[in-house]
Amino acid sequence: MPFQKVRQRIIKQRKFRLLLAVLVVLAIVMGVIITPLEKSSGNIKTFEDGIWWAVTTVTTGGFGDYFPVTFWGRWVGFVLSAMGVVLFGLVIAIIGTSMNRSQEEYYWNRIFDRIDSLEREVLEVRRQTGYMVRSNEDGSVDGGQSPTNEHDPAELRKK
Repeated sequence: MPFQKVRQRIIKQRKFRLLLAVLVVLAIVMGVIITPLEKSSGNIKTFEDGIWWAVTTVTTGGFGDYFPVTFWGRWVGFVLSAMGVVLFGLVIAIIGTSMNRSQEEYYWNRIFDRIDSLEREVLEVRRQTGYMVRSNEDGSVDGGQSPTNEHDPAELRKK
């Protein structure tokens, strides 16, 4: 199962692209929102600091170099952390589903290829053995067995 196929399938999914866009926009918006809330008493003084804090918080990394100290700043941090966990969980679920689907398709294709191969073999055997089977005058098929039908299950029960 090539990785490129899985990667292409994931990137082509609209939901996946939408989730990534939401994560980026969420980090930028929350980074901009946190800056005025923390500028006076916290250590997040610039928009760059706020966006850095938001990106590290939304990815649940949180280096600890920037952190909110006000009530509303912590509330924004809580919302951002919770949304980051949920959105990254959805991203991981999409990736896992795509990988599983690719693996299932791979195995189904192998099964179908094997069935096709077996059908070709059966047709070849029929073609090769077709001359060995002859029809009797009454339309029944005699494959070279003796006229006593010694391999017939009904005949075997009589013995």
